[in-house]
Amino acid sequence: MVRPNTRNYTSEVSRISTKHLKTLVKSPLQYIINSGNKKLTAQVKDYAITYMLPNGRTLQGRIDDSAVSYGSRYWFICPHCQTRRGTLYFTNQQIACRKCFNLHYPSQSENQMDRLRRKVIIKRDRLFKSTDSEYNDLFNNAYCFPKPKGMSHKRYEIERNKLANIEDAYWSVARVYVDNICGKVMS
Repeated sequence: MVRPNTRNYTSEVSRISTKHLKTLVKSPLQYIINSGNKKLTAQVKDYAITYMLPNGRTLQGRIDDSAVSYGSRYWFICPHCQTRRGTLYFTNQQIACRKCFNLHYPSQSENQMDRLRRKVIIKRDRLFKSTDSEYNDLFNNAYCFPKPKGMSHKRYEIERNKLANIEDAYWSVARVYVDNICGKVMS
């Protein structure tokens, strides 16, 4: 029997991030954020922010800024723990940071095989920059894809070999996993 999931993940909750905050600071108008299936309305005046949650409830909050080499970076102040945050999460009832909602990133619950699979997919996305599904098919190895246009042959060889090493590690772990389920497979 599979143990029930006891963690709540950030991917399950709607969010507002600093990319929204840049727009909010520059615009005196209300700004509507659609995240997931929820809609949040926010407005910034000076360093105060007003949130209208999906259920119509209005909450007051604050923002902060820090000086960086290219100007200013804006931060949300979590209404519960009063700490600077780049992202706040919201439900119909509340808005808070990841720690206050006790949310976890999905990668925190991955096993070794899941981590390696994600690493392969990310590496392929960065190397080939293609949305074609064949690049996400793990049964295709790194050597069956053409060199991306504009990349030097030497650089491509280096990156493809790195990808091939990650794929080999993935298949080593996957083979052990399959052997545990089905019995030893001849190699």
